[in-house]
Amino acid sequence: MYHFLSALFRPLPLGFLAALVALVWAWRKRAGHRRGLVGLAVVWALFALSCTELVAHVAVWTLERHYPPDAPLPERAGAIVILSAGTRVFSEQGDCYDLDVGSAFRCVHAARLYHRLGQPPIIASGGKVRANEPGPLLAEAMAGFLVELGVDRSDIILEDASRTTYENAVETAAILADRKLTDVVLVTDATHMARGVRCFRAAGVDVVPSACNHRNGLLRWSADVVIPSDDAAAAMESAFHEWIGLAWYWLHGRLG
Repeated sequence: MYHFLSALFRPLPLGFLAALVALVWAWRKRAGHRRGLVGLAVVWALFALSCTELVAHVAVWTLERHYPPDAPLPERAGAIVILSAGTRVFSEQGDCYDLDVGSAFRCVHAARLYHRLGQPPIIASGGKVRANEPGPLLAEAMAGFLVELGVDRSDIILEDASRTTYENAVETAAILADRKLTDVVLVTDATHMARGVRCFRAAGVDVVPSACNHRNGLLRWSADVVIPSDDAAAAMESAFHEWIGLAWYWLHGRLG
């Protein structure tokens, strides 16, 4: 009961509960306008369901199913490529910053591969999404963290011109070709891996995926899985972002 109540009494589920109470009240008071209320109730129900752990788990599964957390690590690597996620900047000058969770996970996973696979070169890929935003280039920020994780700075190659996943692939493909690097291992979040792999394939690079930062854990059946939650809403947002990205890239011929 404690876990159920602690899941219920949070801003998001309380907001849905308040909206439901308002709908019920309006239904009883406005008998002549119930047709519009039915539409509103359907929208409410769909939105509430999309923010539950059960639905979010299925949504994320569609993206992560080919890249499970227990997948074996690659046996060799001529190069490791990390796709950037983002940073959190804390000052207007941009000199106080940290990697966001996605970038940090990817760097840790890449450093682990680096030490296990004989210290191949690592390409940190990512510039700035917006040129005028404060903070460092994403590749530079990741390189600094990789050095802290024990990666030799001389083994890190910066690709700092790209702003999107597609540009990550195109710019990195040029570096790989110039340096004649093969057996490329790609590191990114499990939800993002499908788009990353297909963008690199379109750029002429056949990569070996090594995913990290999986969102889906073991789904434990309880009342909590059908209560809207912040975590489930965030997972759905990530899934929608990738679905839209895949659709957009497919329409523009950017997927291999």
